[in-house]
Amino acid sequence: MKRLLIIVMLVLGASCWAQAPDSTRSDTRELGSDKPQRSRERNLIGAPVYYDTLGNVRGSGDTLNRVARLPKHHYFNRLSNDFSTYFVEVEGLIGYADLALGINFTYLPERWGFYGSCLAGIRRNYLTFGPALRLSGYGDSYDWHLYGGAVVSRHLGVEGGIRFAQPRDEDDFCWMSASVGGMFVNGHGFFTCGLSLELSALTAISVFWW
Repeated sequence: MKRLLIIVMLVLGASCWAQAPDSTRSDTRELGSDKPQRSRERNLIGAPVYYDTLGNVRGSGDTLNRVARLPKHHYFNRLSNDFSTYFVEVEGLIGYADLALGINFTYLPERWGFYGSCLAGIRRNYLTFGPALRLSGYGDSYDWHLYGGAVVSRHLGVEGGIRFAQPRDEDDFCWMSASVGGMFVNGHGFFTCGLSLELSALTAISVFWW
């Protein structure tokens, strides 16, 4: 009987100890106040954030030159995000039969585009036009083009060439590009080369300086 009473007393004592308040438990109440202290930490969730098609935060004013965060074949990717669309070059024509100088313009928004040039020569003038093809793909470090088409002068002819340009900087106009090609008109072959406006200006300054 005594053992049974001792066991009951131990069980009651243990249950009372478990229900007693823990003095080491942290309390969010300020000292001397019954109101709980609110956390001053800023809400990490905040308002929802919306992005545009280029991955920029809407309303932030920040713009990305490229969509590098997107997968290579993401449907938001466009070649115009990485490369320029408009190309203007000072073009020269050199050959045994004639010398000419003029302007070349190329419009290449994505993979395909077109080009045209007008050159004034010593013996005759030349007008060229045709399609342009971008060889570079998403994420490439440089922009390569192929172009080729018809030549209209006193006689009809053909031409073709390749262009090298820097990737897009801030706008759609390319300031740094160069091209080389060949032209065949009335049995005469010509070598053509072109430099963008910025490179042409630097070349002219260098020649004048020296």
